[in-house]
Amino acid sequence: MVAFKWSPIAACFLLLQATAFVSSQAVTVTVSAQSTDYSVLRSIESELVSLEAATITSVASAAASATSSSAAQTYTVSVGIDHKFRPDVVQANAGDIVEFNFFPPNHSVVRAEYMLPCIPYENTGRGKVGFFSGFRPVDAFLDDPPTWNLRINDTDPIFYYCSAPGSCNNFAMIGVINPNKSVSLETQRSLALQAAYVMNPGDPFPPEASSSMASLTASPTSTSALPSSTAATASTTPTPAPAEEEKNDDDLSTGAIIGIALGGAAILLLAAALFYYFFSRSRTLKQPFASPLSHLLRVTARICTNPAAQFSCQYSLRTTEAAL
Repeated sequence: MVAFKWSPIAACFLLLQATAFVSSQAVTVTVSAQSTDYSVLRSIESELVSLEAATITSVASAAASATSSSAAQTYTVSVGIDHKFRPDVVQANAGDIVEFNFFPPNHSVVRAEYMLPCIPYENTGRGKVGFFSGFRPVDAFLDDPPTWNLRINDTDPIFYYCSAPGSCNNFAMIGVINPNKSVSLETQRSLALQAAYVMNPGDPFPPEASSSMASLTASPTSTSALPSSTAATASTTPTPAPAEEEKNDDDLSTGAIIGIALGGAAILLLAAALFYYFFSRSRTLKQPFASPLSHLLRVTARICTNPAAQFSCQYSLRTTEAAL
């Protein structure tokens, strides 16, 4: 038996040979596996392409059939014949068209809110957007009258009215699209006949309406503004006659006071004279009393020269003379 002696060079050579053999076998297996995977993928891809084509064809045919079965409809409404919309009720789907044909003399179509029949829709709340056809004057019934089209975007109820003077509140010229159980055309028509005014889009509220709304929402300051302004206007107008009359009243009052004072003094003097006369006469009947009494009468007469005291003095003098 021959002994084999390992050397590092021989070991390295054998290791390299083994690695090369394993690598070649792995590459062969990998290539065959990749070829098998690619063939499977190609078959799956062809099946998907066929299925996609069939799906697209079926969807296109379904869409075409749906379009043909639900094409947009056009509904015609005459405006103004006998102050009415004919018909006044339209049931339309989203995408349909409502065509308004105008007849004499001059009418319009304005969107309204339910329960507010003669006021533009946008005036009934923030963010609301209405529509307005404008006025379409017509002199005669035409075979091809002026028209205005309205596209329906949903199936919610849409009320509208004619804003020509008197059409809404006198003739209840209103209509509705897609009414439901929550609204009533008859209720809207009844409220229209009770309306006090009719508005066009862009018009301000009438003074009556604005004042009534202000009275409901404003503070008492607004109600007191009118009297204060009236008082200011009245104060700027001069009134000299009452002032002069008031001055005369003051003068008469002062004169009356002076007259009363003088009259009272005269009465006191006369009373003193009478008292002195009777007292002296009771003491002695021999002493003449004519001289002091005459002096008092002269003094009283001078006091009575004042016009304000004439009445009181004349009464006192008559009393004194009667006593003498």
